[in-house]
Amino acid sequence: MRQRARAAQKAGLAATSPGRARAWLAKGSRLGSEYAIYIFLGLMFVGLSFISPYFLKVDNLINVARQVSIGAILAFGMMIPLLAGEFDISIGAIMGLSSALTIGLIRHGMIPTTVVVLGVGLVVGFANGLFNTKGRIPSFIVTLSTGVILRGIIFLYTRGDSSLVPSEASRAFTFLGKGYVGPIPFLVVIIRLSI
Repeated sequence: MRQRARAAQKAGLAATSPGRARAWLAKGSRLGSEYAIYIFLGLMFVGLSFISPYFLKVDNLINVARQVSIGAILAFGMMIPLLAGEFDISIGAIMGLSSALTIGLIRHGMIPTTVVVLGVGLVVGFANGLFNTKGRIPSFIVTLSTGVILRGIIFLYTRGDSSLVPSEASRAFTFLGKGYVGPIPFLVVIIRLSI
């Protein structure tokens, strides 16, 4: 009787082990897809540290963090419409218009420039939202159109010339893009505080 119970138990284990294996593989596959970007980033980090002796230098890591921070600020802005199930393709044009206005208006002081630039961004965002919700136009079409219109406005405002930040720009303004808090760039500090 005991032998039959053991045989049945072994048969039960043998019957369920493929099921367990499938469940284990499915769980591993799910974990792999959830953490694939982190695994890839880790492998890339290790690979680049072997390829280049300069990769793990503090100056290079700070430079990479500074370069990534601008994209991260834009990504935070893009996150809001994406969470609502919408798109905002005009973000690059809004950033371009904001930059052009900032360079053109910074001689009047940092506070008026900031107010004007934020106001323009607010008006453009409000118009995008209004056309999308009240006009029932898909956000893809609205923001694509807005982007084209804003690029035209940028071209008219700058007359097609590239511009540099004027030398009389305030130190507070240049600190936003080039400043450091200790050894860490200020843009990286802004990103860290916003997470």
